[in-house]
Amino acid sequence: MRNAIRTQILNNVSEITEVWQPGMAGKDVEKPYAVVKYNGEFEGNIRKSYDRTIEVWVYTDRVTYNTIDSIIESVIDCLTNQVITTDDDFEFTLTCNGVSPDGYFDKDLEAVGKFAAFTFPLLRR
Repeated sequence: MRNAIRTQILNNVSEITEVWQPGMAGKDVEKPYAVVKYNGEFEGNIRKSYDRTIEVWVYTDRVTYNTIDSIIESVIDCLTNQVITTDDDFEFTLTCNGVSPDGYFDKDLEAVGKFAAFTFPLLRR
């Protein structure tokens, strides 16, 4: 699933140079790039259903917030309510739950970061 999200972003957001797993990109990585972070599951609205949350972080050089806002919007557009297919033909869609209100400067990465949060449903038998 992570690879399918990575491919979707790289194929549809021209500004993004690479998509990384959390903690893998260093300060010397070409920017802008994205990081896909899986969060936990929580009980959904339907019996025996759960939702998993995913955050997509975008990191850029020190630029105006308009730049990172524009890239985040492109990420949201390419992931929200799109049918995304994994390598083993599992199809899923994501719903955007919101965006971090402000970007912040990460001293270690020497980058401005901002994230969009998504969920997708999981059913249990």
